[in-house]
Amino acid sequence: HFERVRSFPFSFAIHSILLVVVFLSAKQKNRSSAHCCITLRSHDVFYVAPGDLAQSMGMPGGAGSTDVTKVVGDSIKQIASSGKVAGTPVTEQTICRYVDMGASFFSFSWLPWLAQGAGQMQKEIDKARK
Repeated sequence: HFERVRSFPFSFAIHSILLVVVFLSAKQKNRSSAHCCITLRSHDVFYVAPGDLAQSMGMPGGAGSTDVTKVVGDSIKQIASSGKVAGTPVTEQTICRYVDMGASFFSFSWLPWLAQGAGQMQKEIDKARK
């Protein structure tokens, strides 16, 4: 096993790493260290995590609340205006809003697609049984 590790093309790996910084706290957003973090060249994506922000704001489960959504939006705008890549989780309903704010890195849940596909499959099964 060691021979495989030693022959691994580390130069390729070094140039192929995507470094994502995740902002987890509303306090962090307002700190000058967070602003300084955005100025670092070595970070590829600055990802704003609404669920963790909500938790830090004393609103567990409040990722979609007005207050959290405002912090997420303000953060994305600040990151994007600094010329960096901003990211956040999206749904089909929110993607346009976040793109308009300047976000360009997205995560999303595959569960709605699974539910839609399972529902369609169930319809086909029911149709076939009739």
